Amino acid sequence: MGGLKRVQAMVSEEEYRLLHEKARADKVSVSRLGRETVVHYLIALLERERKLKAVERIAAGDTPVSDWEEMEAELERTRYDDDNLP
Repeated sequence: MGGLKRVQAMVSEEEYRLLHEKARADKVSVSRLGRETVVHYLIALLERERKLKAVERIAAGDTPVSDWEEMEAELERTRYDDDNLP
C-alpha cells in the first residue's frame, strides 16, 4: 500500500480503552481499527449522500422515464437475466 498519509486523532482515556478492547477482541491493532472505522464511516456517508441526491432528483421531477410498455419490457428482461445468475 503506497502513498499512505498519517492521520492523528486525540481521544479520551475512556475512548482509548474502548478502542483497545475492541481491537484486542478483533485481533487487530488500534491503528487498523481506527483506519477501518473511518473508511467504513466514509463509505456509509457517501452512500447516504448518493441516495439523498437521487431522492432529490426524483422529487424535482428531473428523472427520465420511459413509457409504461418500454419500462415493463426492461423489467422483464432484467428479471429473466437475474434468473440466470449463478
